[in-house]
Amino acid sequence: MGRSHEYLFEDAKNLCIDPRVIIDLGCIKSNHPKAPGSYGWSTLAWAKLCPMAIIHTVDIDPRAVRVSKGVLGARLSKGELSRIRFHKEDAVRFLKRFSQEIDILYFDGPGEQGSREGLHAAASKSLQLSSVILFDDCDLPEGKDGRRPVIADALSLGFVTVKDTGRQVLMIRESL
Repeated sequence: MGRSHEYLFEDAKNLCIDPRVIIDLGCIKSNHPKAPGSYGWSTLAWAKLCPMAIIHTVDIDPRAVRVSKGVLGARLSKGELSRIRFHKEDAVRFLKRFSQEIDILYFDGPGEQGSREGLHAAASKSLQLSSVILFDDCDLPEGKDGRRPVIADALSLGFVTVKDTGRQVLMIRESL
């Protein structure tokens, strides 16, 4: 996990003030954070940074969910681990059925995790005026990830960009 990740995680937490529900789309894919194709180490950062939050980590890949459980089980205390909910599910399906208010919505990793449909599903019922969205991997090629169109959708839903590092984009709802 690079320094820029840690910096924007803290910014997201501070904008939210006291996050209670964090959705982390994309589980840990490797036992080592620097391994090729390793995504999802954000769950570890959220667990350490937001001690009162319930963190829902979502991935459609059953292997990623198993790896995530193992890695987090070895690195977190029992109390920290008890606040994490693992979901082996498509991100869009998860966001469509999730009914609680979301404080922080974190789009991590490549592929369908950054789906425009998922953002609209969350925005329709779970994102509040105080919600924060953090997009990661925005520097990947458009055809591989497609994160920039999702950010454009967030803008159309009333979110504004607070910080854009090139790799990550942090957004909040525009004040009414």
